[in-house]
Amino acid sequence: MDDQSIAGTIISADAGNLINPGTDTGALLTQAGLDATFATDAELAAISVNDADFDPTNEIELPTGGNNGQVLSTNGTGTYTWVTNGGITGNTGSIFFADGVTGAPTENNTQLNWDNIQNRLAIGNISPQDKLDVDGQIRARNGFASTEGSAGNPGFGFYTNNDTDTGMFRIAENQLGFTTNGIEKMRIIENGNVGIGVINPQENLHVDGNVRADGSFLSTDNIIGVPDYVFQKYFLGNSILNPNYDFKELSEIEEFVKANNHLPGIKSAAAIKEQGFWDLGEASRINLEKIEELFLHTIEQEKKIKQLESTNKNMASEVEALKAQMEEIKKLLLEKTKE
Repeated sequence: MDDQSIAGTIISADAGNLINPGTDTGALLTQAGLDATFATDAELAAISVNDADFDPTNEIELPTGGNNGQVLSTNGTGTYTWVTNGGITGNTGSIFFADGVTGAPTENNTQLNWDNIQNRLAIGNISPQDKLDVDGQIRARNGFASTEGSAGNPGFGFYTNNDTDTGMFRIAENQLGFTTNGIEKMRIIENGNVGIGVINPQENLHVDGNVRADGSFLSTDNIIGVPDYVFQKYFLGNSILNPNYDFKELSEIEEFVKANNHLPGIKSAAAIKEQGFWDLGEASRINLEKIEELFLHTIEQEKKIKQLESTNKNMASEVEALKAQMEEIKKLLLEKTKE
């Protein structure tokens, strides 16, 4: 047993823990614990028989009469004294810090504030409203773990003004749900598809209901999504963009429409109903395809009209020439009749 005292040491009398100022620095001791644990003089003498380091001439003298809650401290001469509350005073629930000069306990509720009635901890100069209440930004270096929650009680919520049913929750493995007013409004499933009002979204975005866009609808697609193949086929006779495309003459389109009641390349109403959805991207491509075809047919018609106009002008000139010739013939006939 080391009998050397250290100035300012606070020692412990927990069960089985004898006085050792060199190693028990900072521990607390109550009078009740002291009376129940420390050895008598006779016991100390017996210990000295087997302890080469123990010197009974320097036996530690312990003060009596301490009160519960006091701490036992040593000064520079090795004398032990009782210190009321360790010389520390503070507010209920305060947490103490070692100051930067002497290391003495110092109260500072602007750093941590413990509510010992509600068992709540605040970080910052605030009164804790939850088990952990932080005044400032929170960073989790290894992620944030939460319960799964539900639509009515999301695991990650935005609880401003007691709004406890708005937030995000875990629907199932690799699936997230977003809820407002306790009702799931959107979910993301494991393959990344997003459903709004849909529990099993089949596309990147699957909406059950109307979709409104007040601005522009922008889309990126592969090169087949822009029907430049119409012009390639028409002017070059083939298309490397879409080798399967076939530009139809108006007579062919007429026959197809009569037989099928819809344009070539466009799905019928029955086919769309069976499919169960309207593909906006495909519809946009086909609409542009038909517009390009209409332009080409219009160009053809304009060429034919101009050709007919030219033919009509030629015919008109010929008619005028024939009229002039007829007038000459009439004159000749009249002259011969007079003779």
